[in-house]
Amino acid sequence: MRNQGQYLSLHLRMEKDVWVRTGCLPGLTPEYDEIVNSERERHPELLTGRSNMTYHERKLAGLCPLTALEVTRYYTNSMNKSFCLCFFK
Repeated sequence: MRNQGQYLSLHLRMEKDVWVRTGCLPGLTPEYDEIVNSERERHPELLTGRSNMTYHERKLAGLCPLTALEVTRYYTNSMNKSFCLCFFK
């Protein structure tokens, strides 16, 4: 890949515990959002800080990690066409 120009490799943490602890939703599917909400209700002690805020308030305050879709949109809009965005699992 290096022969073809600049590239960026990202490792996005999409593990359930990240979303349970932050109080945010990953937005992958409604089913996955429900799994995260269920875990949060079963284990409220895992939620870190500002537990009085709703998901939307956290998102607007910049307290949620970016989702894979948001990262893709950001880099697609901010980088030139010769830039290769590569995701690895």
